[in-house]
Amino acid sequence: MGDRKVYAQKFDRMSALYEEVVERLRKAYEKSSQNYNLRGRNVDLNAGDFVWKRTQVLCDASKNVSNKFAPLYENARYEANKAIYFTF
Repeated sequence: MGDRKVYAQKFDRMSALYEEVVERLRKAYEKSSQNYNLRGRNVDLNAGDFVWKRTQVLCDASKNVSNKFAPLYENARYEANKAIYFTF
């Protein structure tokens, strides 16, 4: 019978523990989202500005091309009517 009372007391505290866990998860989410959002920033570009564009090179053994040794970025001009996806 003693175990049943101890279990009941622990069960009564479960709702308070649940609320504490929810609050701590919310705080951790806010903190990590603030750190993550520091990486990106808004940039205003004008037509003709130079930007670094990520390259996509495919390996081709017949042409002796390897993406391992290709440059990661290339210099490109920004065109106002094209969408460029930025990596920060």
